[in-house]
Amino acid sequence: LTSAGDITVTGSLEARGGSGGSSHPSTGNYSGAPGGGGAGGSIALYSSGLVDVAGGTLDAGGGPGGIPLGWVGAGGAGGGGYIRLESASGAVAGIPAATLLPDYSTGTYDPESLEGDPPTVFTGAWFDLGAMEPEILPFGPEHFVEQGVPGCSIDYEIQMCGASPLDGGLPDTAALDPGTGDSTDPDRASPWVPLRSTAGGIQDPRPALNGRGWRFFRIRITFTLKGGLRAGDGLPFVEEVRIPFRVQGG
Repeated sequence: LTSAGDITVTGSLEARGGSGGSSHPSTGNYSGAPGGGGAGGSIALYSSGLVDVAGGTLDAGGGPGGIPLGWVGAGGAGGGGYIRLESASGAVAGIPAATLLPDYSTGTYDPESLEGDPPTVFTGAWFDLGAMEPEILPFGPEHFVEQGVPGCSIDYEIQMCGASPLDGGLPDTAALDPGTGDSTDPDRASPWVPLRSTAGGIQDPRPALNGRGWRFFRIRITFTLKGGLRAGDGLPFVEEVRIPFRVQGG
């Protein structure tokens, strides 16, 4: 788990190995030897802020060996996995009050972006404009509250759709590709429409969106970092996007 913010664990994270197969009771003393337990996996938490595991359990232990019958021995336990915890300062809070199995190490999380790294894409939830014929209005700089970083880009897109024929209070997501989110039926949902980009400025989405009877919208934001950027240098982020619209007669 990698986070640009803090990571707090108060529940359980498990990457345990599976249990080994046991001897079968129907064969009695002539049972085959039970299997060994599976090896534990790994748990890695990387935070550009703080990591706090007080009260939490992180378990990457090996699985138990199978249970024997008759004259065979028990299966061996699986080997233990590994836990790695990294924060911006290198310190991890709450370790004395946590359960960390079988072993762990800590370190400083200070990643560096590389040229050609894939962008980070955030797709927002659907929002209901609450009207049958909402009209999107022109966008201006005041509708985007963000922190830009020279050499990095922030690109915005908007998508709209109608109400579900099964439940009018929900968006018609059946008209979207489940993998990409692209529209599979232009009469039921729009494609992703450019809204604003670092390179091209504010776009006008109204010709592609208005007059179609769509009432639900969502925003997709793509962050592309320049090479050599570290968290301490400041990262681009979006604090707020405002959608100007009006309903019929208002």
